[in-house]
Amino acid sequence: MYKIHPRTLFVGKNVRYFPSCYSTNDLAAEIIQQKEAFEGAFIITDNQLAGRGQRGNHWEAHPGMNITLSVLLKPSFLQANKQFDLNVAVSLAIYDLLSLQSVDKLTIKWPNDIYVGDKKMGGILIENTLSGNYIAWSIIGVGLNVNQLDFENLNATSLRIERKGKEQDNQNLIEKLAEYVEKRFLELKAGKADSQKKTYVESLFRFEEWHTYKVNGKTFAGQIIDVSPTGRLIVKTLKTVKSYDFKEISYII
Repeated sequence: MYKIHPRTLFVGKNVRYFPSCYSTNDLAAEIIQQKEAFEGAFIITDNQLAGRGQRGNHWEAHPGMNITLSVLLKPSFLQANKQFDLNVAVSLAIYDLLSLQSVDKLTIKWPNDIYVGDKKMGGILIENTLSGNYIAWSIIGVGLNVNQLDFENLNATSLRIERKGKEQDNQNLIEKLAEYVEKRFLELKAGKADSQKKTYVESLFRFEEWHTYKVNGKTFAGQIIDVSPTGRLIVKTLKTVKSYDFKEISYII
């Protein structure tokens, strides 16, 4: 059981803990449907049996070793075509949290994976419910590798690995996560989307570096230079500048 006491107004004040569950995002959706949801609530588990990532990927996490949770927010001030602004705010909140832990080579891999060097430490899956042209509820799934030391995916790392094997306090990290999520969410509500996006873009993995990418089976050299208002990745090549949806472009490591 997690008894967290974040210094927040509403995020993390209501916590529902499940020792094991299929998916915290699915549980959060059920809670909303049952009209039992509180804004800022955390749905936390130690053992997520079918955690999902972007593209429907499976999220690998050993039971009790990492942070697997969902946050419920009501960004009713955001129009549906501004959904990516929330992605930016939440990505920055996790980036803030890990920056506090003095993690080196920390970046955000577009659209919302957390990388240390060339390895993934965390990911976010946001699922929105709309009411007309605005967002009614957002379910923000967060997976963060904390104390796990070995991964089937060699492209993964954890906070403990990066901190030279020192065991980390999950409960304290969840408290701090609540504080940073609320801070960035309230900034967004106060109209600071443009400044958040600037920080986000400058924090991107491979920002303004020349690397190899793949589109439609063809590889090319490109440079990430920006992200569009709707979240498309803007890449410059030697000949042109194009924007890509998440499923259109692949990174070549």
